[in-house]
Amino acid sequence: MNDETVNIYYDPEVDIPGSIEELKLWYEYQNLPPQSVTRFFIGENYTQPKAFGIYQEGENFIVYKNKADGSRAIRYNGKNESYAVNELFERLVQEIDNQGYHIKTDVRKYYNRSRSIMEPGEYTKRPPVRKQNKSTTDIVTTILVILFYIFLFVVAASTSTGHGSSSGSRNSYHNSYHNYNYDYGNSWSSGSDWGSSWDSGSTDWGSDW
Repeated sequence: MNDETVNIYYDPEVDIPGSIEELKLWYEYQNLPPQSVTRFFIGENYTQPKAFGIYQEGENFIVYKNKADGSRAIRYNGKNESYAVNELFERLVQEIDNQGYHIKTDVRKYYNRSRSIMEPGEYTKRPPVRKQNKSTTDIVTTILVILFYIFLFVVAASTSTGHGSSSGSRNSYHNSYHNYNYDYGNSWSSGSDWGSSWDSGSTDWGSDW
């Protein structure tokens, strides 16, 4: 891949990938299982059945799907790398969602999110835009300080009601804690073996895409 297509400001935590190398970085950042498990081959012309992939051949970028019978459906074959990468990226995000697989970034934020499809070489022109406005920061800080003092006032008021109600408060807290339904299944845990939950056999390998 031509180095000119690399966006030096690319951040896999917040940015949608626009090149093959950026897609590789995004894939690695999300701690996804090996490509042999997910069946998404980035930067490789994989020829075996049941696979999605993207690779460069000359000046063209080719996005493909190898169906269960070994035949290949070409999703895109052209010179627009960002468009090609976005085609595979959207399919990868869809598959992550279908698998119920958990990644560091909420996968739902990528749905219905428009992005400018630019020709290769234009990525280096994008400036970093993640600096927060100073006035906004000051306002947020002020609000947090006010909320902190309100919290101290409420705590002080509650403790002044006497020791007679402290036992009941503790019991109420104890009951509410144990009755709360925590949904740990929707949380990210870097120590979990999420690779074992990926089932590529559930994918529709008979369709063109």
